[in-house]
Amino acid sequence: MQKLREIFKNDINRPIQNVIKVGENQEVVKQELEEYVVTREIKNHFHTFFGAYNKSIKKPTDEIGVWISGFYGSGKSHLLKILSYILENAQTIDGKNAVDYFEDKLEDKELFEELKKAGSIDSKIILFNIASVASIDTITNKKDQILTVFEKTFNESIGLCTLPTCAAKAK
Repeated sequence: MQKLREIFKNDINRPIQNVIKVGENQEVVKQELEEYVVTREIKNHFHTFFGAYNKSIKKPTDEIGVWISGFYGSGKSHLLKILSYILENAQTIDGKNAVDYFEDKLEDKELFEELKKAGSIDSKIILFNIASVASIDTITNKKDQILTVFEKTFNESIGLCTLPTCAAKAK
């Protein structure tokens, strides 16, 4: 009788993260890209997303946005992280860009070309957990809570001071 660990390609005793984290090392990113499974549903969503994204590159518009919804544990954060790797496509992991990890997974050359086109655009991706960025003051006292957190995170990503940080440094 074959042992369970012999059935799988990868070591089943390796550490597997139970939470999606931002800013992982290259080994973790490689594992995520190699092991990401593109289901029929994800493939359909990729068609919709990358079709609209690439259309907006050809003809710029302010009428584009994405809302990822699903049940707790359904993979929303993981999908978002994978999309960020594809869109930024800047990091070379084990000699390959993020998009290259999807060529064999998609079995759809047209969709793969859409991913390549999206990944060829110079993009800066800013991933963050809104709950960890928002301060108690932001949550309780601000009318535009989410916008304030977005602004703070964006400013930090481009090297600008955020209001509370700058105020503290000025003292």
